[in-house]
Amino acid sequence: MTIANRAIGAPINIWNDHSDSMSQRDAGWLQLFAETSQEALDLHIQAFRIAEELSIPVMVCMDGFLLTHASERADVPAQHQVERSCRRISRPGARPAEPVSIGAMVAPRPHRGALPGLRTHAAGA
Repeated sequence: MTIANRAIGAPINIWNDHSDSMSQRDAGWLQLFAETSQEALDLHIQAFRIAEELSIPVMVCMDGFLLTHASERADVPAQHQVERSCRRISRPGARPAEPVSIGAMVAPRPHRGALPGLRTHAAGA
């Protein structure tokens, strides 16, 4: 996930701070911080591989004004290089042909019903 860190302020604020990523600090996401556009590009490619290897979500955090609104040269790797570095890892129980979306809010009864499957998946990860 890309996080463009920006300051919160009214009526408008174009400057940056770390409110967006720090608010998620304890949510279990690995956070990678980019200083330049090249780093942002490279970290996005790396984030996919890291997330697949570790089975945890990864966010690439960047300046919500300077980097998100900048135009500068970056060395873009060839498609085959990206595909080679981001190869899919086979996971037991994963069903790519049947994707599932899990919402952030689950009522208590369905949550309790899902816990055994989550524990089994976590034990095999």
